[in-house]
Amino acid sequence: MADYRISVVIPVLNEQEVLPELIRRLESVCDQMPTAEWQVIFVNDGSSDQTEEIIADKVSADGRFSLVCLSRNFGHQAALSAGLDHADGNAMISM
Repeated sequence: MADYRISVVIPVLNEQEVLPELIRRLESVCDQMPTAEWQVIFVNDGSSDQTEEIIADKVSADGRFSLVCLSRNFGHQAALSAGLDHADGNAMISM
C-alpha cells in the first residue's frame, strides 16, 4: 500500500501533438516513486483537435489517468479548478 497519493492536474487545449510525449514522461517520472500512488487528471478545455480521443484511449488503458471534459473553452484557470475538484490526492501538482 502506498504512503500517499499524488494528483497531477493538467488543463489541455488542442495538445494532440505533445500528448504522447507528455504521457510517456509522466509515466516515467511517476513510476519512479514506489511509495506513492498517483493519478493524472487531464481537463479538456474545449479542444477542437484529437486531444480528447488521445486521452480517452489512455484512460481506457490505464486507470491512473482520467479525463474531465468541459463543454467549451472556459480558460486555463477554470479548467484547473475543475481538475482540482476531481483530484483526491494528499498532494496536488498543477501543470
